[in-house]
Amino acid sequence: MRILVAACAAGFVGLPALGLLAGADEPSTGADRPPEMDKFKVVRTLEIGDRPTSPHAFSPDSQVLAVAAGKRVLFRSTVTGKEARPAWDAEEFLDGSEKNITYLAFVDARTVAVSAEPNHVVHLRSYPTGERIAQIDLGTDSVSYLATAPGLVAVASEGKIIRVWSAPQWKKPLEIVPVKGYASGLAFSPDRSEVAVGQGAKICVYGVRDGKLIRQTVPESPWPYSVKLAYAPDGRSIALTTEGGWGPLAGRQQPQHVIELRDVGLKTVRTSVKWDVVASGLQAQAYHLQYTADGKTLLALCNDQKVRMFETATGGLRTTAHLPGVLNRVSLSPDGRLIGIRTNNWSEWQIELLDWRAAAEQGEPLEAAGLDAAWNDLASPDSGAGHKTVVRLCANPGLAINLIAERLRPVPVVNDDLVAAWVADLGSESFARREAAEKRLTEAGDLAEASLRAAAQSDSVERQIRAARVLKSIESGTRDRVRALRVVEVLEYLNTPMCRDVLKGLAAGAPGARQTLDARSALARLESSDPKP
Repeated sequence: MRILVAACAAGFVGLPALGLLAGADEPSTGADRPPEMDKFKVVRTLEIGDRPTSPHAFSPDSQVLAVAAGKRVLFRSTVTGKEARPAWDAEEFLDGSEKNITYLAFVDARTVAVSAEPNHVVHLRSYPTGERIAQIDLGTDSVSYLATAPGLVAVASEGKIIRVWSAPQWKKPLEIVPVKGYASGLAFSPDRSEVAVGQGAKICVYGVRDGKLIRQTVPESPWPYSVKLAYAPDGRSIALTTEGGWGPLAGRQQPQHVIELRDVGLKTVRTSVKWDVVASGLQAQAYHLQYTADGKTLLALCNDQKVRMFETATGGLRTTAHLPGVLNRVSLSPDGRLIGIRTNNWSEWQIELLDWRAAAEQGEPLEAAGLDAAWNDLASPDSGAGHKTVVRLCANPGLAINLIAERLRPVPVVNDDLVAAWVADLGSESFARREAAEKRLTEAGDLAEASLRAAAQSDSVERQIRAARVLKSIESGTRDRVRALRVVEVLEYLNTPMCRDVLKGLAAGAPGARQTLDARSALARLESSDPKP
């Protein structure tokens, strides 16, 4: 038997790799492969071996895929498909009662967590040598959920206790007793100060230092649904869903599957992403969520064997694919460029690496005559249409880079004192000054948003009216914001020297502008993973 691997594109820095519990393996033939699979391009096939694999995990730099095959851990290059490091024979450190490996995760660039059935022990091994670092013994408890972050391992056990171990000793774990019931999801915050736990129909957030409950959702519905969750890479929001699917978090039944993107305080819903129950079926609910590193896309792994990619800025569906095989063998690379899918094809065990921003078949070529339409489509509120344009630009780097360099400019720097003066002039007795101030603030855009919101509550009726009018104008400029987000995504994906030059130019714009911050973040991710493209 052999194992096949396929790759995907997206940014995914700062999120822990998750080892998911192995389940029953259902073979599928090549003829059974759904046509939707072709929406994601298979970019790499890795030969692994002749044993069925359970979990797999990407290294933090996304260059290596670790694959558990029975009691062995194999390491393959995601670039060449060849052996990247000598395999580990886990029988050398598993005891006689431990069987096949069912959990596998990189804790950090130098540490790998391994757990084998019956999952009473988590082994921490040094990467790439495989030498022993520590052994976490759960006694009679078993791993139900495993989450990792640099220097941290959290385990939710069948005994309802959540334990958090810390480097370098990995001893005397912090113990958290959940507010209610068993854990149904587990994730560290990006800054590693918190651990969020799905418990029944709610999320509870605990401090990593003291284990105290910090905050929780308060659902209106008492239904015992299982909450799944993921932190956004910037730590400012949490995505949450339920296996029940019909919006119990909002306390109502509705004919849609819903994922809420809440602020990190869990009180405000920033946006919701939804898909129709009638069209997709009751079994299409999401049971695993992961953000890409740039936070622009949320991957939802669903029980109808589909992966759905949602755009967080618009709340719309970007793209989807029907995936073959056992879907708890799916992982998103930390840089977001690869989706690893473990499948089996009767006698052939497979892992495929899929590029979700590359079409499997050659689409309509992008030509100079169509650049105006492409630029307009980049600002479309339709997430699917915007994604198709992103895919076309990524497939035509020369035209894409020239188009972006020509049309997207850094946000001009605006002096705070000038903004304050313009806001004050909105209530001026001089009509000319009021008009000039309104024009300047409109041009300043989101840099003046905070001041304008304050002005909209001022005592001056004239200032209120004009501030509200400018705010409405800024909000109507959402198309430009969405375009800028997608443009930076294209530049980060292509990652050529010219792309980095364009990003550097955008990053030199007004310090507080969203476009500037987005370009700076993209550059930081690129330079940390690949200093020289």
